[in-house]
Amino acid sequence: MTVINNPGEANILDARKKALLIARIAEEKQAEDVAVLNIRKLSSFTDYLVICTVESAPQLKAVADEIDDVMRRAGERPLGVEGALSGRWALIDCNDVVAHVFTGPVREYYDIDGLWAEAVRLDVAAELKPKPVEKLKPVVKEVAKSMAKRKPVAKAAKKAVKAAVKKVGEKVAKAIAKRKPAVKKAVKKIEKKVAKAVAKRKPAVKAAKKAVQKAVKKAVKKVRKAVAKKR
Repeated sequence: MTVINNPGEANILDARKKALLIARIAEEKQAEDVAVLNIRKLSSFTDYLVICTVESAPQLKAVADEIDDVMRRAGERPLGVEGALSGRWALIDCNDVVAHVFTGPVREYYDIDGLWAEAVRLDVAAELKPKPVEKLKPVVKEVAKSMAKRKPVAKAAKKAVKAAVKKVGEKVAKAIAKRKPAVKKAVKKIEKKVAKAVAKRKPAVKAAKKAVQKAVKKAVKKVRKAVAKKR
């Protein structure tokens, strides 16, 4: 169903927008070969023609009724609707835009497209193509819904992770607390061994020191004697 942003507000659409809105309505109702012709410079009775083809009388009435209804809600009440019940050709006069809804053979017979061959033809497919932002709107909505649904799950998961981390932390802390006495004992043992080793080596170090001192003194004496003889 075509959405109108400002229902009941008179003259809110210019002729071009109105023609494209009617074309969109026709396409939404599965009409085929939708054409929008700008005849402003060629005609004095209207600015745009919207022409489309339907397959059956019920479809023709559905398209004509929908155009009439949407235009009324848009504050652009048609001046007249003719032939909607004929099942062959419906004409909806929206003042500066006139819409023609044909069955295939009738459109071919009257050849309105050919009569207005000099008119500027709008590229309906390009004009009605959704803009990138419009295309993304449904996707964004779906993502937002999905995220809203997942929020409680995400919160629960967060809590579960926090609880698990806390539990692990507590276990690690307990394990460390248990091992502290054993570590202290091991450190003390090592300290004792080191102290013993140092104590054992002290006499040897002292003896070595004395030997070095004696050797240095002896060498100094020899050097002095040699210097004295040269004099």
